[in-house]
Amino acid sequence: MIATNSFSVGEFVQLSGITSALYMNGFGSCVQSTGLSGSQFQFQVFNFDYPFVITNVALTTNVVTITCNNHLVVGATVTLAGLTTATYLNGQTVTILPGGLTATSFTASFTHGNDATHSDTGSVSYSTGIAGMAVPVYSGNQNYLFSAPTVLMF
Repeated sequence: MIATNSFSVGEFVQLSGITSALYMNGFGSCVQSTGLSGSQFQFQVFNFDYPFVITNVALTTNVVTITCNNHLVVGATVTLAGLTTATYLNGQTVTILPGGLTATSFTASFTHGNDATHSDTGSVSYSTGIAGMAVPVYSGNQNYLFSAPTVLMF
């Protein structure tokens, strides 16, 4: 997308208001160092649904493990919603911990009694990007420039 911006490497951005590729609305990721200028930016595109779909939950010693395909980053804050079994997590905002983040799960601190691992449904959405930082939202209908199969330049 060619658009004036002041993004920084590693900054979380979320797209909205795109009318030519509606599937990109709501997508968020961190800005990469390559392709960054005052008129374009580039970030990794993942083949995951967003919001991320929860398939399993476990809570042990005030650390919750959420299983979902994701492209989260350590320190990001996310909001949990729509859980049908672990309903105590609905509406909760948690911060992604280091050491427990993979492409298929993440861990976060959450004070609650233990809850054995179990299947569940629900969703995970970005709240503020990196801990405490407001999520910049880029809006607009722009042209896409693909620089590689898995990298999208805006």
